[in-house]
Amino acid sequence: MSKFQSSSLGQNNSPYNPLVGLYPQQAEEQKVYADSQNYYQAPNDTSQNYNSYNPLNSYNLQQAVETNLYPSTSSHIPNQQLNPINQNPLNTDLQSEEEKLYNEISSRQNFLQTFSEIHPNKSLYNPLNILDKLKGVVLKDHFKDADTPEFIKNINIEDRVETISKSWIKIEQMKNFGKFQQTFINCVDQLLKEGTFAGWKKSRGDGNCYYRAVITKYFELIHKPYHSISHLINFKAILENCIYRRKQQFSNDEYLSACESILSYINYSIEYKKTYPVEIFIKVLEWFQKEDFDLNLVKVARLITYFALQDEKENPQFQDFGMDISWYEGSIMLMGEEAEGFMLIFLPLGLKCQVIQYNFFDKIQVENFPVGENFEIKIPIVRRSGHYDILYTIQEMEYDQYSFDTGKYHFHCALLAD
Repeated sequence: MSKFQSSSLGQNNSPYNPLVGLYPQQAEEQKVYADSQNYYQAPNDTSQNYNSYNPLNSYNLQQAVETNLYPSTSSHIPNQQLNPINQNPLNTDLQSEEEKLYNEISSRQNFLQTFSEIHPNKSLYNPLNILDKLKGVVLKDHFKDADTPEFIKNINIEDRVETISKSWIKIEQMKNFGKFQQTFINCVDQLLKEGTFAGWKKSRGDGNCYYRAVITKYFELIHKPYHSISHLINFKAILENCIYRRKQQFSNDEYLSACESILSYINYSIEYKKTYPVEIFIKVLEWFQKEDFDLNLVKVARLITYFALQDEKENPQFQDFGMDISWYEGSIMLMGEEAEGFMLIFLPLGLKCQVIQYNFFDKIQVENFPVGENFEIKIPIVRRSGHYDILYTIQEMEYDQYSFDTGKYHFHCALLAD
């Protein structure tokens, strides 16, 4: 694809702002202009009672399509051998924190393998096929452009984030974040060498970062302009189920209120996604920077995790694991209490997706939650020193035609059709 400057679609040369909406004359032609007046109204937050584009030339479209969007543990970064030192559980006092984590991951992988046999993946697998949608020569007028809200080109990666990073950070830039930690730098280099990831977003470190990283990436993916609206409808069903079950327990609480608030945003997205797929996606990026929205997403993630665990509580095969369910229930529903151990399986289970977790130790170790391959929604996250951040794949960047230099997205119009 040749380099091109940002441009509006078709022959209309009027100034276009993707954060405002369609051109009035375009909207009138599509007979949606009257409805579009409601587009400017943000959903009600029912929880108020509680506190020049230059495409990257390193990867062409054909290469991106032929590359798996997300790696599997077998074809990319392999699971590293466990550190043999102090493997005896009786010697836990002599183990370093990293050695304890190695042992925790080892036992968790055995659990996940057995757990996956109880719950085989039955989700429909319908991966996005770019080549079927892109036909002929790709021209600049075939793209719809959109700007990242509040984009900062030279972002200071040391700055604290209140929710998540406002824009994607180049992977290689993250080496400056851990410039005094050689193992961190080595792991970043390993990510770069594998050639799977292009970007990174930091997540606020307040004890909720696992839930925040997973649910935020999930929420972003289901709002991608080229992804089917069925993903939004599926998430709406998950939320409605959580609301119904929570009301059986409490008439009103912060988790119930959070679910109702996020549901109002999802209803808003469903209503307008077909007409304004790009504009809705940009709205989502704006919502991510609202602290009340962010905390509501975290609460929703915790509630989904809680009910996924509840569903397993009655499973005789699950009971055989002998887990202290009451302790996990209390930890899941406590804001600021980080997810750990076997809890990591339940949020992706409740969302019907897969989380691919890259653990930074002396080398990268990969875990899949749940185990398997054919998941349509896969969420890549990174764990560093007990903290979780979000990753951005190269192929996803190619679908988005995202520029790290300008913060612009360039979505091909052929991919916008649902």
